[in-house]
Amino acid sequence: MITLFALMLTMVPTPPEQRIDTSDTVLRRRACSQVVVKAPGKAPSTRRMTWRARDAVDLELSTRVQSSTEARNIEFRVYTPAGHLYETFAASITRGSAAAARLPVSGTAITQRGLYGHWKVVPHFEGDLAPCGQARSFGLMP
Repeated sequence: MITLFALMLTMVPTPPEQRIDTSDTVLRRRACSQVVVKAPGKAPSTRRMTWRARDAVDLELSTRVQSSTEARNIEFRVYTPAGHLYETFAASITRGSAAAARLPVSGTAITQRGLYGHWKVVPHFEGDLAPCGQARSFGLMP
C-alpha cells in the first residue's frame, strides 16, 4: 500500500520553477529605504512597533528613494495579519527623495472588524511586482 502511494506521488506533475532576474530585483530592492511607520504624536508601545488602535488615528508610512532613481510614484502595499492585501496607497516622490502616505486606522475596517495583529507594509514603484525596498512589520492591538 505504501509503495503504491509513493508511486502515485512520483506521477504528480510539479510546476515549473519561476525564475526571477536577481540582478534587476536587487537593484530595485536598493532603490528605496526600509519603510518607516509612525503614529503622529504617539510612541509605539514596544520595540516591535505596536500601537493600540484606539490611540492611533492614522499611521504615517514613509520611505526614501535614491536620487538616481527615475521619478515614479511609490505604492505602499499594506497587508493584514492574515497576509491579505488590505489596501495600496500611492505617494508621489518629493524633491527630498521621500514618499509618504497615511494609513487611516480609527473608524475603518481595522477597528470595526477587529483586524488586530501584526501587519506588513511593502514599498513598490508604481506597477512593479518586485518591491523597491525592505518591508516593515508593525502591530495594531485593541
